[in-house]
Amino acid sequence: MNNKPRQRLTAITNAKADKFASSAGTRSQLSCANISGFHLVKNASSASWRYRYTDSSGVRKQITIGQYPAMLPQTAAAIAAEWNSRGADPLGEKEKQRSQQLQQAQEAGRRTLRNYLDGQYSRTLATFGEKKARAYRSEILFSFETFLDRDMATLTRRDMGEWQTRIEKQKKRYKPKNGSSPFYDHNTITRFFGLLRALLNQAVKDEVLEVNPIQGFALKPPVYNEAVEEKERRLEATRRMLTPSEMTQLLIGLNMFGERKRAERRNSRAHGKAYLQELDSVEYPHWFVPFCRLSMSTGWRPGDIYALRWEEVDLRFSGKLRKYSEKSKATARRKGKAGTLMEVPLSANTKQLLQAWKKQQDNPDTGLVFPSPVTGQMMATDAHYDPWSDTKKYGGLPEELHYYALRHHGISTMVAAGIPLLSVAKIIGHKSVELIERHYGHLCPDSAQEAMDVIEATISKAQDNKSTIPNNFQS
Repeated sequence: MNNKPRQRLTAITNAKADKFASSAGTRSQLSCANISGFHLVKNASSASWRYRYTDSSGVRKQITIGQYPAMLPQTAAAIAAEWNSRGADPLGEKEKQRSQQLQQAQEAGRRTLRNYLDGQYSRTLATFGEKKARAYRSEILFSFETFLDRDMATLTRRDMGEWQTRIEKQKKRYKPKNGSSPFYDHNTITRFFGLLRALLNQAVKDEVLEVNPIQGFALKPPVYNEAVEEKERRLEATRRMLTPSEMTQLLIGLNMFGERKRAERRNSRAHGKAYLQELDSVEYPHWFVPFCRLSMSTGWRPGDIYALRWEEVDLRFSGKLRKYSEKSKATARRKGKAGTLMEVPLSANTKQLLQAWKKQQDNPDTGLVFPSPVTGQMMATDAHYDPWSDTKKYGGLPEELHYYALRHHGISTMVAAGIPLLSVAKIIGHKSVELIERHYGHLCPDSAQEAMDVIEATISKAQDNKSTIPNNFQS
């Protein structure tokens, strides 16, 4: 059995340190014989543990470890011994750590949602176009106000769960219209969340974040709400064909709208504005008439018709409209791909309509099909609101009938007529048939029956031919 006493880490005992601290003069030192550079220094009113060393560049340095008697000899010695054993530069390490902390703090400041939104992400937003960029930024600022000055890297899935609970109870920024709910519905909340998720994913691509901190989080399903359900039912009801009566009323209203514009122009010319073009001899007294008829014929979104150019209209050879969907352009541009191509074979009536409109516009080969009569530039995408309202009034159509009903009518008619869904998608600017199938699939209920009839026909044929099976056939 080895009874040899264990060697102390430091030669400075508690007793020696206590005696030194109480009797030594200021600036006196008590050195440790076991650890090079480790010593106790007497200060004016106390004593402190210090470690003296030479760094890798040959510079002599000294660092304070702690105060005595708050830190006892063995504790201070353990720290000094560890530094000594690995030839450490504790002052250099401390400075490096401080620099890293400062850098991390600065990085965290740069990583706040607000700074990134108004900094690097503004370039990404710009790819959506000025109007959408402004709207998206506004929605992020409003819906994620509590996170704006947070380091994005510190966001958690728990934060998002609490955010969903909070925003479901938050009233809308603007006064609700037509008696709708003052609170945000689940679809709107989902859109808000999608904006944040897209921003965080882009921050990863921009190397501002290492990972999306809320990756894997999914919003909870909406709480059942009878009013919301009723709204969904009403919305679903709009995805239908217009009735023959409604179509007649629409055409009557459109014709009356045109005649009213002719009458207004005659009145203006008779009262001092003879310089204005007379409209009685032209096919279309207002751009909205062919605009609306083209919407009815194609099922295109209004934004696509506003942006339609004569270069995309082939009236001479193929008789088609070929255009990339405006809605897909921004996404495609960001991904470096082409948008969704819409290709519409023109009916004889639609072709005649466009030929007449082109002739009325002095037969341009290029430029917008429906330019602003004032500026010649593209019109605002809500320019059809007032003409549409007048058309409904003249035709006796319900005020709540949305212009988008023309798109629903076009899609519904094609689906009900048995046009393949992929062909419908190509005409209206959808990349896949998923949404068409979800919202309009009920309009072709006989497809399944036809499929079953086809299968049954093969069985019947086999049944009729069963006499040709050899008698000695064994399964």
